[in-house]
Amino acid sequence: MDDPHHDANLTEDTREPLAQPAETRVPTASWAIPAVAIAAVIGLVAIALTRGPTSFDPTTPEGAVQDYLLAISQSRWDDAFAVLDPDSFENCEPSDIANAGQQGEFTASHDSTETAGANTLVNVRLRFGDSGMFGSGWESYEQFTLVEQDGFWYITQDPWPYFRFSCEQF
Repeated sequence: MDDPHHDANLTEDTREPLAQPAETRVPTASWAIPAVAIAAVIGLVAIALTRGPTSFDPTTPEGAVQDYLLAISQSRWDDAFAVLDPDSFENCEPSDIANAGQQGEFTASHDSTETAGANTLVNVRLRFGDSGMFGSGWESYEQFTLVEQDGFWYITQDPWPYFRFSCEQF
């Protein structure tokens, strides 16, 4: 009996197999990963060193302190006085701030902000003088107490440079 599925004429395939492609290997450089990591670190350091000073929104407590300190650093006594709580400094004048004897050039950096009841406390680090390796600079940590009135943040209590003693009536 003939099986229709059985082919009696089957022969072995004598054709040569197709050539296999040569193994392609991409050489990996053992220095590539560390080089990329080093480049990334250098880039981040460069960005950190070249970015300008932080600018806070003037409608925030941090922004009010920044405006006050910037005005002091530029001897703009009226502008510095405008950030002070009018009720707390009613016996003072902008000239009282000028006479406080600010200690020369300084830089300021925001440390933290806290809420204490109705007040907000802004902690700032002030650096004076040369702060290099052999510099004669020094640092001071100051806390500014602020209160919000009519959508504006005012500094209360006696802020740096301390001057309230010179304008209060006895």
